[in-house]
Amino acid sequence: MKRGLYSFIFVFLFLSFAAVYYYMPIGKHPDGGVFLTISTFLFAIFSGFFINKQNERYTAIRDHVAVFDGMSSALYRNFGYLGEEGQQRAGKILSSYYKLLITKGTWDFVFTQKVSFLSDMHLLLRELTEGKELDTAQEEALDSIIDTLSSMQIIRKEILAVRDEKMPLSQWLLLYVLVAIVVVTLSVVVGSFGDVLASSVKGAFAASSLFVMILLHRLRGLRFFENIVGESSGQDVLDIIEGRR
Repeated sequence: MKRGLYSFIFVFLFLSFAAVYYYMPIGKHPDGGVFLTISTFLFAIFSGFFINKQNERYTAIRDHVAVFDGMSSALYRNFGYLGEEGQQRAGKILSSYYKLLITKGTWDFVFTQKVSFLSDMHLLLRELTEGKELDTAQEEALDSIIDTLSSMQIIRKEILAVRDEKMPLSQWLLLYVLVAIVVVTLSVVVGSFGDVLASSVKGAFAASSLFVMILLHRLRGLRFFENIVGESSGQDVLDIIEGRR
């Protein structure tokens, strides 16, 4: 989702609510202020907590993916010690993996589906080194490649574990109930029929409340603004393999 689309959604929600509050003769409820205060306080507490937890999850996966991609770059460079042909074949395996990630546009596709990236690298390494005399640099590169592949497998498991730490349905229901109460009580707490200022303020408040839910959904899907997790670092690996960096 592009950043401009975020702005469009917010403006659309604001104008829609403001128009409703301006043209609909919704009267003032004597007890609306109490309900609005309580529901707003609870919504702010819970939404802030859930956003913080989802942001921590987003950050953890982003960092894990960045390390994973950095190891991919190191793999490609270390295969160069085993010969140009071996490096080219390793580059093809890596390229197919990262092109699939970017083409699908779903960062976890390559982690959840059957992708033979790591096993293919092990098979290639065995084919390039088994029964062959290696010099000191090649032996060190071989050890480094094996350690890197082992670490990447561990990181993959850690990524999957954090990926599954999503908000349960009960938490979503709680927030939806609270945001509904906020919007309803906001509608009746202050009369805004024919009042541009009152309807604009109420519209902005209601739009902001719903926009918080949109941000939570984006964080839950591990997308923030226009990028998926690891998209830029994955493209960087491709640029290294294809000689653009």
